Amino acid sequence: MKLVKSNQYGRSMVEMLGVLAIIGVLSVGGIAGYSKAMYKQKMNKSVDIVSKILMGLNELLLKNPNEDIFIDGVQNAVKLGILDKALCDASNICRLPIGAEIWVNFTKSFGIIFNEGNRINLCIDFLSHHWETALPINYNGISAVTYKGDQNFIYSSTALNTYIGIKTNYTLADIQEACNNACDNDYHCYVYFYTWDETNSY
Repeated sequence: MKLVKSNQYGRSMVEMLGVLAIIGVLSVGGIAGYSKAMYKQKMNKSVDIVSKILMGLNELLLKNPNEDIFIDGVQNAVKLGILDKALCDASNICRLPIGAEIWVNFTKSFGIIFNEGNRINLCIDFLSHHWETALPINYNGISAVTYKGDQNFIYSSTALNTYIGIKTNYTLADIQEACNNACDNDYHCYVYFYTWDETNSY
C-alpha cells in the first residue's frame, strides 16, 4: 500500500482577525449609512405631512378670510380631512414620523411639538427645509417657541406691529440660534406657523 502525503494550508490568526476587523468596519459604516438614510426619509415625510396640513388649514382660511376657525384638536382636524388618522394613536395623540407631536387648534396657527429625541437637531433640520418658499398664501410667519412662550421668529413676510418687522432673509445660523433658545431646557419645544396682519391678530 502506498501512502500519499497531503499538505493542507489554513489561515493564520492574524489574517482571520484582519478579515473580522474589515467586516466590522464595513458593518458599522453600513448601519450608520442606513440610519442616516432612514432619518432623512422620516424628515422628508414629516415635511410633506406638515405641508399638507398647512394647505388644508389654508383652504379653510380662504373660505373664511376674516375668521380664525377653532379646530379644537386633532380629532376634529381628522374629521375635517386636514389630518391623516393613521398618524394618531388610540389616545388621539398624533405624531410625525420624526416623533414630533402635532398640535391643531386654530386655522391661523399650527404647530408641532418636539418632546423626544435630540430636540435641538430635529428643530434645526426641520426648519432648514426652506419653508419660506413653501408656505401657503395666508401663512406669513414661522417661529420656534420656548415652553415659557418666548418666541424666536425665523421668518415673517408681514410686520407684526412693532413686535417684529419683516424678516424674509435668514440663515442656518438664525435657525440654530432660534432652536437652541427654544429647545435648551428640560421641557419640549415648539415650532409654530402663523398668519397675522398689522392688527396683531394671529
